[in-house]
Amino acid sequence: MVKNCITGFLQEKRKKGAISKIVMGITVLIIVSAGLLGVAIIVMHPDVLPKDMVTTSELTLIASEPFELQVFYDGGWNAFCIGWQGSNTVIANSTFTGYGSANRTITLTGNVYAGMRLDVTIQKEDNSSATLQADIIAPHNTRTVENSTNLPYGQIFLGIGVLS
Repeated sequence: MVKNCITGFLQEKRKKGAISKIVMGITVLIIVSAGLLGVAIIVMHPDVLPKDMVTTSELTLIASEPFELQVFYDGGWNAFCIGWQGSNTVIANSTFTGYGSANRTITLTGNVYAGMRLDVTIQKEDNSSATLQADIIAPHNTRTVENSTNLPYGQIFLGIGVLS
């Protein structure tokens, strides 16, 4: 009888040990899961991000971008150039006069992510029917725009932006 009591007691202890191990395992899983969930909430919730953290909408890349203006004509001409940041902020403007063919580098400095654009208007100073042609080569030779006229006192317009 004592032997049966001791055997029963030991079997009961084994069951309790197994149950306590299962309870311990479940507790660990709950704690780890809660910890991971807490990390996910911290990483994903914007209210807990550091206040000095920069979002992509605030990124700026200030750069100086050289545009090459080429004018081909045998007479006198005037050019008016205007550089834009975004859609309505003027960042540069200048006027050139010339006689015959010429090359000018026009550099715009601004935020590339907001977009930069160069617009140029060129007008002949005489009433000849000779062809006035102009090209603008975008920074890094990415592309070229051109226009021409042979009208007396003719005028041409060219516009090109920086590809960001």
